[in-house]
Amino acid sequence: MNRAVVAVCALLCVPIGSCAPTRRETIAPVVDTIKHKLDVDVKSAVDRERAEAEANALASQPLSIDSAEKLALLENPELRAAYERLGVTAGALVQAGLIANPTATGIIRFDTAGKEKPDFEVGVDEDITSLIFALAKHGAAERDRDAAVDETCALAIDVAAHAKAAYVRAFTASKIEKLTEDASKIEETALQLATRMHDAGNLSDLDWLHAQAKQHEARLAAIDAAKNAAEARMALAVVEGETLSSPQMRDLPANPLLNARLDALPHASEKSASLRLAALDAQRESVARSLGYQGVARFVPHVAAGAAVEQRDGRLEVGPNVTVALPVVDL
Repeated sequence: MNRAVVAVCALLCVPIGSCAPTRRETIAPVVDTIKHKLDVDVKSAVDRERAEAEANALASQPLSIDSAEKLALLENPELRAAYERLGVTAGALVQAGLIANPTATGIIRFDTAGKEKPDFEVGVDEDITSLIFALAKHGAAERDRDAAVDETCALAIDVAAHAKAAYVRAFTASKIEKLTEDASKIEETALQLATRMHDAGNLSDLDWLHAQAKQHEARLAAIDAAKNAAEARMALAVVEGETLSSPQMRDLPANPLLNARLDALPHASEKSASLRLAALDAQRESVARSLGYQGVARFVPHVAAGAAVEQRDGRLEVGPNVTVALPVVDL
């Protein structure tokens, strides 16, 4: 009989879920995936202060296409929110693995005549049904957590690709802005020369008007290029989490299309799509497990088992205690 009591007590101590994970532990799988698929080290993302310090260091220097990618992975607001949501799913995983608290009961009876010793009964019960279903709920929550990790990894790959594309657009727009501004200055100088020749009678009115038109056209092109460059820089700043107020960019390679880092851009959507498919598969499995658990739980009786110690008429008795609650009303 004592062995039965020990077995029940041991069962009550079996942990289903682990302790609440730290932020480092929840983000680490995403950091590892980024390193594997993008070859970018963002270990500092697991610590908010370290991430901000590294981002500020990157933003304070002329930006390259690689540093733009890393800066986005550290500071993009949508990705930062996804990092925090991982902690929520990890907490839900721990919560799903928790079992019902054991129930303790105690009864004591006194002899009103004062001739007999008091009788007492002490018992501890645990809801065995919740222990069994905790395994099912934990499995569903685990797949939810896996789906969140895959979705965050897919988002990180998309953010990295968008950062690279935004950098190339901003870099190209800045170069076009510089060229059109130079062309505008050349046309301005040409107009001044044409005006002097016209005033001297060496240039016809038609040619002089044509020079004015070319100068105005070049000036409008320069204004349009400046607008496009400003929009491209703003788009880059948004991808980078608005860390960059006025980004300075290093020169791209002589032939950017042959650069290996840029060649990876077309494959980014393929990588993120495969991760999102994995996330959807994990969500589907989580929903299936949850529905299966809920469907079965309606018909399964709740069983509580434990042990009781009773003293009656001076004799001490020890034995198991089992309670069964039938799901009759809530079907």
